[in-house]
Amino acid sequence: MRRSQPQHLSQLLRDFVKQTSIGDKINEVEVVKCCYEILGKTMGRYVRKVSVKEGDLMIEVTSALVKSELVMLRNELRERINERLGREIVYKVILK
Repeated sequence: MRRSQPQHLSQLLRDFVKQTSIGDKINEVEVVKCCYEILGKTMGRYVRKVSVKEGDLMIEVTSALVKSELVMLRNELRERINERLGREIVYKVILK
C-alpha cells in the first residue's frame, strides 16, 4: 500500500503504540524503573519486587523498618513517580 504523504518513522511508531496494548507495558516498565530511581540504592536493597497492575504500584519489601518508612511516604512516592513521567499512571501504592 502506497501513501501519498511520507511520514516520519517516529510518528508511525507512536501511532502503533497507541493502537496496540504495548503502550501499557511500556508504561509499566517506566514506572518500575522510576520507582527504583526514586527509592535509591539504600532502600532498593530491601525491595524484593516492584510491579504495576491497573494503576496499582505493588512493592514487596523484606524489612519491616523500610516498609513502615514507605507507608508514611507512599503518597509522596506516587506523586513523584507521576510527576517524573508527566502523566497520571500510578493511582495507589500497595506495600507487602
